[in-house]
Amino acid sequence: MSEYFPNSALRELWYARRAVLLAALRDAVATVAEQGAEFREINGWAAWARLGRHAVDVTTSMPFSNAATMPVLLRCSRSDGFGPRKPSCREIELGFEPGGDRLTTAGQQALADITQAFLRMLREGPATGTARRGPRNPTRKAMQARGAFAKAMAG
Repeated sequence: MSEYFPNSALRELWYARRAVLLAALRDAVATVAEQGAEFREINGWAAWARLGRHAVDVTTSMPFSNAATMPVLLRCSRSDGFGPRKPSCREIELGFEPGGDRLTTAGQQALADITQAFLRMLREGPATGTARRGPRNPTRKAMQARGAFAKAMAG
């Protein structure tokens, strides 16, 4: 089959596990749908949502070595693209019972954390301000203006 899924049973298991996450995200977005939230699933393994200026995409990882957990990456950005700021990311691992698509108790708590973080990012944007880059090549005049301002502020 592929390097990620050596047989079709394992592929079906991981798509069933991903469906658990995507259903929870779909239900979470339904609570803010009246505010204009959009939601899209991407090929059964990722999701994208937008509400106002903020967009959040959620990506699930491929099962490499640890078959009982599925890393989930939440990434928040501006809805018009990343713009001048970097996206804010958060990774949470979902725990499943071995060989099944049922969540463990820790996995249920992680799923609740994921949906809460997902909704918070949609409503409020990233939890912390993302980094801004300064001007790349300031002109001599700009540097002189900065120096004069710094001297004036120093007293």
